[in-house]
Amino acid sequence: MKKGSSRNYTFTTSQENAKFEISGLPQGIYRFKAGATVSGKQESASGEFVIKDLQIETMNTRADFDALRQLSAATGAKFYQINQFENVQQAILNHKIPDRIDATEDLKELINLRWLFFLILGLLSLEWVLRKYNGSY
Repeated sequence: MKKGSSRNYTFTTSQENAKFEISGLPQGIYRFKAGATVSGKQESASGEFVIKDLQIETMNTRADFDALRQLSAATGAKFYQINQFENVQQAILNHKIPDRIDATEDLKELINLRWLFFLILGLLSLEWVLRKYNGSY
């Protein structure tokens, strides 16, 4: 929007649309005036708001080591500092890879789901009866 320009917006509330939202505004200071007729009485409001171009990622560029320690403790991982490179190397070399991984799968075939069979049979029978009743055949 150009500086000093104005726009008119119409807002009608409904159950699906209970809030007013304008997106894509460039940074700057915006002033607004709103008016409505409520129970036959004219109501109005005005104010201003500021939109800043804020890059959240660049606000804190330092690593949060306390959060990393807590995350590693909560997930069963290990936390190493930069001066503990030898410990990282030893941990990788000493890590025992499992010889065998077991997995269990429980497969249920559709043919064994009796309720599904009777549901489909019932729907097909209902369709046949309705077509017969309405003379479609």
